[in-house]
Amino acid sequence: MWRPICWLILLSILPLTTTAETEEGRAREGSLVNINMSLELDGIERSLDATKQSLDHIASALDRISHSEHLTAEQQQVLNRTLDNLDQLVLLSRDSVAVLPQAFNQTSTKLVTTSQHFLDDIQIKLLIIISAIAALLVVALAAIYWFVLRPLQHTLVTATSNVSSMAKAIQVTAQALESSTQQQQEIMGQLNQKSKS
Repeated sequence: MWRPICWLILLSILPLTTTAETEEGRAREGSLVNINMSLELDGIERSLDATKQSLDHIASALDRISHSEHLTAEQQQVLNRTLDNLDQLVLLSRDSVAVLPQAFNQTSTKLVTTSQHFLDDIQIKLLIIISAIAALLVVALAAIYWFVLRPLQHTLVTATSNVSSMAKAIQVTAQALESSTQQQQEIMGQLNQKSKS
């Protein structure tokens, strides 16, 4: 009587392993950060084995007691109540173990959702930081242009304009000097002709 119930308890744990592996596979597919969450079944199986052995011993002891001819009606009622309580204990244990995979799945789903929200928050904060750094770079470049390059450009334009004016003045002076030299040569030539005549 008790052995099939104990084996039902043990068999109800088997879907837990595949459910955990399915959740782990889903987590690997869609997230940037993988969080492996697994349930240690060895301890639960050992505990259920120990419980099964204890229940087997209790069942065999109660079976021997129930076959005793020395039981009174009152003792028989107490024995029946004990058997009923034992049945309830087994059913409660089986239901608890049956709900365990669902609770594990809910916890896994909650953890995946929470980690996804965390990653989304990190992405938003990184975008804000990168945007702020880009804005600071644009402002710094604009300030460098306005306060350094623009005055330097103005100074260079002024210097170039002054050099150009000086070049023109030197050219005019050279032309005037050339013209003056030609006139002197003409005067010298005329003077030489007058002195010969």
